[in-house]
Amino acid sequence: MSTTINLSSENLQFDQASENFTVNFKNPLNFNDANYEVAMYNASVIFAWPSISSNLKNDTLRYVNGAGTLRVETIPAGQYTVQSINDQLHAFMIANGDEIAPGVFGISIFANFSTGRIEIVVTDGTLFEFDMTVGDLNLLLGFGKVVLAAQAGPHVGTELANINNNVLSLLVSTDIVSGSFLNENSAGVLATIPINAGPHEEIQFNPSNLIWLPMELKKIQRITMTLSDQSGRSFPIIDMQGEEVSYSIIIRKRRDQTLTLNK
Repeated sequence: MSTTINLSSENLQFDQASENFTVNFKNPLNFNDANYEVAMYNASVIFAWPSISSNLKNDTLRYVNGAGTLRVETIPAGQYTVQSINDQLHAFMIANGDEIAPGVFGISIFANFSTGRIEIVVTDGTLFEFDMTVGDLNLLLGFGKVVLAAQAGPHVGTELANINNNVLSLLVSTDIVSGSFLNENSAGVLATIPINAGPHEEIQFNPSNLIWLPMELKKIQRITMTLSDQSGRSFPIIDMQGEEVSYSIIIRKRRDQTLTLNK
């Protein structure tokens, strides 16, 4: 016999965040003994977390125009590629009247897919500058806290680009299980979810083989579910911005002996 529990971040009390929410049961779930195990068989997550936002402190874009005037702009929160960051920069320049000529820009940002580094061109012989001394936009682009001045060739990032904040997959964790680790630390990781959808699309997780983890509780009064990246980073790296997250888990009598790790 098994028990199925469906958990959703929708309509939660106390304005909880979708990436880390707790469900309190009016009637606690009682089990006869501690010999139960848990698996996740479904998860639904919207690819909603931004790569640029005020919470990440990387939404400030600063440049000096051809007249030597500093411009400070705020990039709207969202998922960005190198091309879309470049497009946003050029949109600011058009709005500010800072084009060299129609469609000609004093600063452009390119991805070098052969080297994995960003190249930023600041037109030689002009007063244009690209200022990355404030905020953390430089971390996405693989630069230090520098001001890039006009020069004949491109400025090349000193580090590999990190345009997605190094979010490679998702972890779903809960506080009702044991027996899993995140590196050397004990963690209640129920599932690893590949990111198999694009921004603002639904990521569906329906594993063909369930992974069962031991549950040590005899009574469940509440369950906390946490969504993080593969390194265990939740908010602000994984910021669902209010989008609903739902999970389905199964609790059943433990069928096999669980390996105990001796420390």
